[in-house]
Amino acid sequence: MKRFLHILSVLVTLTSITFTLSAQQQETSKQTIIANLRQELTKTKSAKDSIIILYDIFDLSRQREKVSVGNEILKTASHIGDVRTKLDIYRQLTSSYHDDNDFLKLIKAVKKLPDSREKKETLTFLEMKRLSFSSKFTPESERQRAIAKLIADEPQDKKGNDDDATEKLMALYTLVEYLRNEAPGEMLEKYLDKLVKQVNSESFELYALPNTVYSEAANIYSDAGDATRAIEADRKLLEVIDGLDAKYKAQGREFRDYARNRYVVYRRMMRNYKGLKPGDADDLMEKARQLAEIDADVKADLELQPRMKAYYNMATGNYAEAIPYIKRLLDKDTETTSYNGNAVRRQLLEMLVTAAEKTGDDQTRIKALTEYNAMLNEYEDLKASQRYKELQIKYDIADLKEQNSQLELEAKDSKIKSMRRSMILELTAFGIVVVVLVFFLLYWS
Repeated sequence: MKRFLHILSVLVTLTSITFTLSAQQQETSKQTIIANLRQELTKTKSAKDSIIILYDIFDLSRQREKVSVGNEILKTASHIGDVRTKLDIYRQLTSSYHDDNDFLKLIKAVKKLPDSREKKETLTFLEMKRLSFSSKFTPESERQRAIAKLIADEPQDKKGNDDDATEKLMALYTLVEYLRNEAPGEMLEKYLDKLVKQVNSESFELYALPNTVYSEAANIYSDAGDATRAIEADRKLLEVIDGLDAKYKAQGREFRDYARNRYVVYRRMMRNYKGLKPGDADDLMEKARQLAEIDADVKADLELQPRMKAYYNMATGNYAEAIPYIKRLLDKDTETTSYNGNAVRRQLLEMLVTAAEKTGDDQTRIKALTEYNAMLNEYEDLKASQRYKELQIKYDIADLKEQNSQLELEAKDSKIKSMRRSMILELTAFGIVVVVLVFFLLYWS
């Protein structure tokens, strides 16, 4: 084992040197193309031509530079009233923001644009992205009240009404995000299923909406240990990415690249290796290697980080090779793709116990099993707490529904009384008219 670890250490060092040279070459090539595009930009004669070149620069730019280039596109699009380009850039800028104030600025800017279906769906998308970052910082008591109110006032399906569909999608997404933080369990599963069903309705056109929902669903199912549904969500997400890729290629954006997005999906699918079919793990690894050839960030993660290799070796039964990678993950805590760090660590410990048993590594097995059992006990306590929270939420929901029913009854009672008063007035007026008519008939006779 020590010899294997030494060899692994040497290979990682050599790979790091190779990667550094490759990354530098790729980055130099991109910067050269950007410089040429900047030269070409000075020769353009229209704002429309400038936007085409700026989009190429945007697609080639590193993440930290995208905001600056995006603002250039927004400014140019404003000169010619190109609203669709502005909406597109506002959506794409969300990947560069992680602050609530930044999202609020984007939302405020979009609200100023002319009303349209794309604007409405863009606003929903921005609110969803904002909530993904802010929900975990919302106070527990506030989340519980919000969950109860959202369920008690849950909007019903109204086909043909896009406003109601958007409202329901946002309500369901909010429920899922709050439940994820507050009481992940049966309620979360129920409303996550509803959310996935809702986003697949014909009421929405933007790829960004199902993209966000499937990404969240895949992470939630992964943390819950539901490998089959996690993989199913990721396969749907790949279909969305394929659609986006085709859309932008048709628009002439040759530098638009989804390598990193695809790689994150492949890595998460590998994490759920228990739900893969025979041969799927090798296929995913080969696809990941192909992406590494065209993207430096993918290459860095694949070659230098232990995540993909740990899952792959477990998936293919190479338990001795998997152990050092799993240990590196547990020691350095480098797994950052999951929303729930405890769920990831619990899974890694389970993997290590299995690998140690398969290889007869009793020392590793006992050490891993000790922490794993401790985490399981904590997990059972957490589940009990979650069940209590679910009951509390259900009680609050019942109370709110009772209040709503009481208000509805009072409203109906008030309406009935109003109708009675109206009928009495009408009958009184009718009686007066009849008396007057009789009087006039008698008078004229």
